Amino acid sequence: MEIRSYSWNIFEIALPARSEVESLPQTRQNPSGPLRWRVEWARVADGNLSPQLHAQLERGELSLGETTDFQNQLRELLGALSAGALLAVPQAHR
Repeated sequence: MEIRSYSWNIFEIALPARSEVESLPQTRQNPSGPLRWRVEWARVADGNLSPQLHAQLERGELSLGETTDFQNQLRELLGALSAGALLAVPQAHR
């Protein structure tokens, strides 16, 4: 059985000066196959944010039942990826 595993930390989000992170999405994951995944947000240096995705597909050819499971797991993953962070940004003085 060939397992493919990928992790992405492609970019960091630079926050405006004096902004505060009100809330970050909770870590979400699916630990069972055929598509295992984890989405998490991390605070990194200089007040930046870094969303991270870890995904693992058990194999490329799936049975009919596994295909249905994969589709449901992918739908859940897309929902997790659509969650956003809430920031408080001070208004500029005029």
